[in-house]
Amino acid sequence: MNIEPMHVDGLDPPNEGNRRASVSETHPTLLSYEELWDLGIKYSKEHLRRLETDGLFPERVPLSAARVAWVEAEIIQWINDRISTRSGRLGERTD
Repeated sequence: MNIEPMHVDGLDPPNEGNRRASVSETHPTLLSYEELWDLGIKYSKEHLRRLETDGLFPERVPLSAARVAWVEAEIIQWINDRISTRSGRLGERTD
């Protein structure tokens, strides 16, 4: 079965010879501190620094002397790791 790429008149069909990779394919997406909050990570900047120092949170990427970001894929993996380590027994007493 041979599937041909869709072609729009006036545009060259995509192929390996003329296809340019999108930015998301070549560079990771970076998240700001504010975007961490949007994902539900509502830690203070100092607490995030402590977690990073202890190896418990993905390391920040310095962008300038006063600006940092985090790699989105690493943050999503960290969130998924937290979810996968839950006990599954919410509300159960541990004493």
